Amino acid sequence: MKQSTVSAGEQLIQDYGTGKRSFPRLNLSGCNLSFTCLNHILLSGANLSHSVLHGIDLIEADLSRANLTATKAMGANLTGIQLKLATLKFALLSRSTLLNAQLDHANLEGSVMTGCNLRGATLRHARCIGADFKQADLSGANLWGAELSLNDLSEAILWETILPDGSIGQSLP
Repeated sequence: MKQSTVSAGEQLIQDYGTGKRSFPRLNLSGCNLSFTCLNHILLSGANLSHSVLHGIDLIEADLSRANLTATKAMGANLTGIQLKLATLKFALLSRSTLLNAQLDHANLEGSVMTGCNLRGATLRHARCIGADFKQADLSGANLWGAELSLNDLSEAILWETILPDGSIGQSLP
C-alpha cells in the first residue's frame, strides 16, 4: 500500500483550513502557494525562499523576520502585512498591493516592486539598493533612513512620501 506524502505547503493549507493561524519558523522553501488565502496568518521567521506566491492573499499577516529571497509573488494582496526585518532579496512583487505594509529594516535588495501599491507603507531603514520601484505608488509612505538611490525611485509616485533624508516627496499621482 503506497502512502501519500503531503508537502509542507499542502499541510499548511490544511491546518489553516481548520482554524490554525500560527506557523512560526516553518520551512516552506520552494512551495507553490499561488492564489491561496492565508489572511491573518503568523509566519514569523518562516523560510519562503524561492516560493511561488502569485495572487496570494496575506492580508494583515505577520512575516516578520521571514526569508522571502527570490520569491515570486506577482499580483499578491499583502495589505497591512508585517515584514519587519524580513529578507526579500531579489523577490518579484510586481503589481502587488502592500498598502500600509510594515517593512522597517527589511532587505529588499534587487527586488522588483514595479507597479506596486505601497501607499502608507513604512520602509524605515530598509535596504533597497537596486530595488525597482518603477510606477510604484509610494504616496504617504515612510522611507526615512532607507538605503536606496533616487534612481531606484524613478517613475515612482512620491506624493507626501517621507524620503530617506526626511524630506517630503512631491511628485503628483
